[in-house]
This record gives sequence, C-alpha cells and structure tokens, in this order.
Amino acid sequence: MRFLPCGLAFFALSGCYDPADNCLNDEHGKLGAFVASQELISRRLKSPSTSDFPNYRDSNVIVVFEGECRFKVAGYVDAQNSFGGTVRTRYIVDIEANPIDGSYAGSNFLFD
Repeated sequence: MRFLPCGLAFFALSGCYDPADNCLNDEHGKLGAFVASQELISRRLKSPSTSDFPNYRDSNVIVVFEGECRFKVAGYVDAQNSFGGTVRTRYIVDIEANPIDGSYAGSNFLFD
C-alpha cells in the first residue's frame, strides 16, 4: 500500500499530455487533413493558381481517420492543364499530421 501514491502520481503525470490527442477522429482533424491535401495536390499541378477544390462537405470528398494521426483523403480538383483547358482530376492521398508542430505530410498520391 505504501507504493500506491507513487504509482498514482507517476500515472497521473505521464498521462497529462498525449500529442496523439490532437489527431482525434473528429471534424476538426478531418478538416485539417483535407486542407493539407489541397496544398499538397496544388503543388503537383501544372497551373496551381487555377485550382478549384470542392467544399469539405461535397459528396465527392471523403476523409477517413486511420488512427495515429493518419488520414486518407479522396477528392478532386478542377484546374487548367498545360493546354489551358480545365480538367477535373480525382485524387487519393495519405496524410499524416504532426501534432507537435502542426505540420502535415502526404504520401501515396493516386490520381485519376
């Protein structure tokens, strides 16, 4: 019984801050991943200034929380190609959030 207070103190202190709590499966986390996907996809376009992404609530936008600050985002972008014509490109990208500095990284880019 003498060790119980120390054990409780250690448990209480070790659970004070968990960075993964900033990447929960909620609308805020999903919206952040969607916005990050727009930035990452724009960088890969021929003419990023012409990009037009749908609203987060669009029925063709899907954001899935995969756990441990990882999301999968499926959406589309309308943008001009190298010939000046506007085309719709569908994409899927894996997004990983860094809860410490608030940055996002993308991987496994798939384009249709």
